[in-house]
Amino acid sequence: MLTRSKYLTLWLVASFVLLPLVLTAQNKNIDSLLLLLQQAQNDSVKVKLNFTLYGEYVDYDIPKSNEHLEAAYSILKNWNSKPNSA
Repeated sequence: MLTRSKYLTLWLVASFVLLPLVLTAQNKNIDSLLLLLQQAQNDSVKVKLNFTLYGEYVDYDIPKSNEHLEAAYSILKNWNSKPNSA
């Protein structure tokens, strides 16, 4: 039977082993999104990608998440200030 201290030790070791795997998966997702953002031609796609990147960064890198939120806002602001072509 596991005592409380052995259970805690086991949990801590498992956390440290699994944490890099989770962070690597997040970085791959972010890298893919950043690549798509660089290749995006359409403003609506850029806005969606920036909002998605904001969501990816918000839990652990607030400044980066804010950069993407501001980028999406800037695109939308410019988009709304353009005169209607209709």
